[in-house]
Amino acid sequence: MAKHTFKSKRSDFAVEMRTFTGKKTNVTYLVMKNKRAYHVFSEIEAKDAARDCNPSRQKGNVVKMWDEIWKALG
Repeated sequence: MAKHTFKSKRSDFAVEMRTFTGKKTNVTYLVMKNKRAYHVFSEIEAKDAARDCNPSRQKGNVVKMWDEIWKALG
């Protein structure tokens, strides 16, 4: 059986996540924060995102659409 060696990771690294709603746009933002930076993602409908990422499939179950996209990249 092969032995695995694990490298120690930084213990001071953490990612915090919170959601915020824009006051003017009513858009939900997922904000990820680490010690050095903020990363902001806006929420859209999963079906709209799946249609945008896979223009050949515009109808159907959202989970199946995302499964197809996910597997195509794997």
